[in-house]
Amino acid sequence: MVFYNDDKKADARLEQVIEAIKTNDKVALKRMFSEYVLDEATDIDERINYLFEFVQGDIEDWALRGGSSPKSSNHGHIIKKLDFWYYVNTNIKQYLFTIVEYTAYTDNPEKIGLYSLMVTELDDEDLQFDGPGVYVP
Repeated sequence: MVFYNDDKKADARLEQVIEAIKTNDKVALKRMFSEYVLDEATDIDERINYLFEFVQGDIEDWALRGGSSPKSSNHGHIIKKLDFWYYVNTNIKQYLFTIVEYTAYTDNPEKIGLYSLMVTELDDEDLQFDGPGVYVP
């Protein structure tokens, strides 16, 4: 189940990601990722550069496709994750953005932040990515 407040958090994160893409701001995009991801992800800088080249055209609009915000709690140990999908349209192509972010992680606070960002052309929306960092096809 998606809660209204979580939708707004996810929307705000998407807007930050889009702004970083529009301005090619690698530093801003990297700051969104958790410490854990920055330590574990493969070639994060190269993948961000690829993402900036991959998204073609000017981003015109976006719409929520779906999402979830699962939360687990076990004797005060809380993990809360946002997992949302968006249609993002440019003046040239349509994309699917998949954003996974931990907003609470009691036992591992270094995991709080963006976990993964997958951007595919809409035609490739069946692709899956579950690793940390930025997806590069």
